[in-house]
Order: sequence, then structure tokens, then C-alpha cells
Amino acid sequence: MWLTCSVLGGVWLMQVVVMMLLHHGNTAPRRWWPCYLAATALGIATSAACMWLFMLMNANLGLGLATGGSYILSQAGLLIVTRARPSPAQIAGTIVTTAGLFVLAMGTPS
Repeated sequence: MWLTCSVLGGVWLMQVVVMMLLHHGNTAPRRWWPCYLAATALGIATSAACMWLFMLMNANLGLGLATGGSYILSQAGLLIVTRARPSPAQIAGTIVTTAGLFVLAMGTPS
């Protein structure tokens, strides 16, 4: 169980870093290629970690938790970095997505 949680946490962390690199590279033309290449390399590592995650748990559960958790954490990170103010609809969508992750995690695999 701890290995599965560690791999899932690693996937989430790597995806957040990928999003931060892409955002940082988009803020200045000179940083675009270096940040893009670094994000791509880390994205390949994330894909390898996802493949490992799929060996440790049901693939549809692993995919849902990996992508959903990455999405929530990436959005939170970008909100902090950019100091954006989300609309009420965006906040509601994030809450619904988070609730969906909990429902997905509680389901029993078939």
C-alpha cells in the first residue's frame, strides 16, 4: 500500500512540476524551449511512473487518481504562482472534481 501511495504521490508531484515548467516557459520567449524540453523529459518519467502505478493497482482506478489528483494539485499550484482569483464556477468545479476522486477511490474494482 505504501508503495502505491508513494508512486501516486510521485506522479502528482512530477505533473505539478511539469505544469510549473510550462507556465514558466510561457512567460518569456527565451525560456520557452528550455522549459518545454525539461517538461517533456519529466513528462516521459511521469508516464513511466504511471505504467508502474498500473501494475500496482487497477488501471482505471490508477488512471483516474493519477490524472484527477494531478489536475487538482496543478490548478492549486498555478493559482498560488499566478495569484489568480478563480470564479465561483471554477471553485465549484474543483470541489466536484475532488469529490469525484474520493468516490472513485472508495469504489471497489471489478
